[in-house]
Order: sequence, then structure tokens, then C-alpha cells
Amino acid sequence: MAVVYNPETNAIEIEDKERTQYFLIIGLMLINLFNATVNLYNTKDRLGALSFIWVSLLLISTGVLLFYLFKKTTINSIPLDRIKRLRQRSLLGKTWYSLELKNGKCRDLQELHSKAELFQVRKMLLGLGVSE
Repeated sequence: MAVVYNPETNAIEIEDKERTQYFLIIGLMLINLFNATVNLYNTKDRLGALSFIWVSLLLISTGVLLFYLFKKTTINSIPLDRIKRLRQRSLLGKTWYSLELKNGKCRDLQELHSKAELFQVRKMLLGLGVSE
């Protein structure tokens, strides 16, 4: 993962594979929505345990799709005036970092693996005036 500051555009440029993962998840959720809709349409006259599974799959896929569309972003060049803060989350000993933007979306930094990379990115962002 490469996170660099571009002084000409006053933006942080991030190079990673986040966009590919994002589109794969959205594609899979759309396939799930289509599949659940077709299966529910085929079983419209009888409701059973399988119908409840398809309804739950439909609702979960809709929730995940809306979350990725309205709360996540994959832009590679983020102007500094759009960054609100660097956010850190921990769960079961694993730490994730993301940039929280002023429009409410967040840009995940999933490929920060070593402590040296993390320290370098945090130092750069704090030096540029992004709060933690």
C-alpha cells in the first residue's frame, strides 16, 4: 500500500486494491438480491422455512449493499479539506485504520500491515493537520 501526499493538488493519494474488493462485494450482493427475489417469486403461494431464509438473505444483502454504497468510498485521491480524521478500530486484537471524510463516508486503509507503515502514515497525516 502506498499513501503519499501530493502538494500540487493538496491531496493524499492511496494506491491499493480496495476498489476491486468493493466492486466484488457490490456485485455479489446484487446477485444475492436477484437470486432471492427470483426464489421468493417462485414460492409466492406457499411460505415455508426456505422462504424465511430467502427473506433474511434478501434483507441482509440489501443492508450490506446500502452500507457499501452510502458509507464506504474507494477514491484514490482525497483532498485534505475533505478528511475529518484518522479513525482506529480494534476487535479481538486486530486493529483497522480508516480515513473518516466530512461527508460521512470512510476510506479503509486495510493494507497497513507493519508498524513502520502505520507510524509513517500517522506521522504524515498529523503533520498535514488531520486529527486523530
